[in-house]
Amino acid sequence: MALSRTCVRANVLGKGGVSEAISRANQLISEESRSGMFVTLFYAVLDTEKRHLRYVNAGHNPPLLITNKTSKATLLKAKGIALGVMDGVEFEEKEVDLEDNDVLVFYTDGVTEAINANEEQFGEERLLETIQKNISLTAQELVDCLKDEVHSFAQGQPPFDDFTLVAVRTTGKNNGGKQ
Repeated sequence: MALSRTCVRANVLGKGGVSEAISRANQLISEESRSGMFVTLFYAVLDTEKRHLRYVNAGHNPPLLITNKTSKATLLKAKGIALGVMDGVEFEEKEVDLEDNDVLVFYTDGVTEAINANEEQFGEERLLETIQKNISLTAQELVDCLKDEVHSFAQGQPPFDDFTLVAVRTTGKNNGGKQ
């Protein structure tokens, strides 16, 4: 993990686009990965003034974007495989513009794959329903709500994977365009 993090950080500081940087990082990780280890990654660059998001997905759960205008949910998918699996991989770079009060939710598979006593998974559908039902909350309140919902669903079952949630809500332009 330390090697992967260092490779990604070093390469995103260089010249070129997001996909080129992740491709260079993948090359280095692939060369050093002798144990069959790999890492998934969703890497994004957010321009807070223009409200523009550029991203690459390397085999990670695609984040959810819920637009304020339509309440429509979109998975931020892009072609790419986990880092370290093989070298020479090209990663698709995508872009999206954000509007007032749009919500982005980034999550790891430990969220959607949390299981209850009946061995049912929390799942993407339940995640999306919970987000849409609580869409008016602040980003922090939404993360807290999602965390509580997953833990309540799991009914005390121990997690078997990492559990990470990040929410971002765009604010109105009268706030200086800050996110």
